[in-house]
Amino acid sequence: MATVAKARLCPSDNRDSTAEENRTTFFMTNIVPQAPRLNRGSWNQLEGYTRKLIEGGNEAYILAVWVPNTTGEQSWSSYRVSVDEIESKTGYDLLANVPDAVELVIEKQADKVMVLAVEGYPVW
Repeated sequence: MATVAKARLCPSDNRDSTAEENRTTFFMTNIVPQAPRLNRGSWNQLEGYTRKLIEGGNEAYILAVWVPNTTGEQSWSSYRVSVDEIESKTGYDLLANVPDAVELVIEKQADKVMVLAVEGYPVW
């Protein structure tokens, strides 16, 4: 069994309208090493949850993911934080192009909505 999985930040399944678009998901800039159990578990569940949001007519923007690269069982949803927290840790101004009045409101919030079961995935 491999000790490292090649995880795609933007999954291949999310970019399959053309062969060229799909090829871009295999660039090394879209791949990060991940513990295999994380890749098949929490990361896969995050991808499934995001797809369900989009299929429901929503837009989804994942700015950054702070999930420890371990073989642990903790759900991805327990790592959700505000944009302010990510900016504090990275030093980046992620929403610099958003009008300040809107930026101040969105950056301080973290999505803490209860994550319900997604078809094929357990309740988180």
